[in-house]
Amino acid sequence: LQKNNTSDYLVLMAITKEIRALYNFTIYGKAPSFTFNKIADTRKMQLKSLTTLDLNNLLQLCARIEKVIKGLTFGDSWGMMLSLCLYLAGCQTMQGFTTMPHEENTI
Repeated sequence: LQKNNTSDYLVLMAITKEIRALYNFTIYGKAPSFTFNKIADTRKMQLKSLTTLDLNNLLQLCARIEKVIKGLTFGDSWGMMLSLCLYLAGCQTMQGFTTMPHEENTI
């Protein structure tokens, strides 16, 4: 997406929408807006294992990435979104999210 000059803001909004849907699913038990039925059963189990706190932390990370995109803080928005997606894919732990390696100082 980055190589195709896709807007990083649009990508972030799509990711944030899905995380919010998962957050609402954990709180209210309502089916997420995306096609949850098309996801493999093993992936469903992993998504269901995300706690409300995990999803809240991910939403806070999305807010930090948005600040980077808007120029309110320094950092690599694409790198941060990559880390976020790797976590959602089960390839990375939550450990690195408190101090994102791609985020630097605030302006």
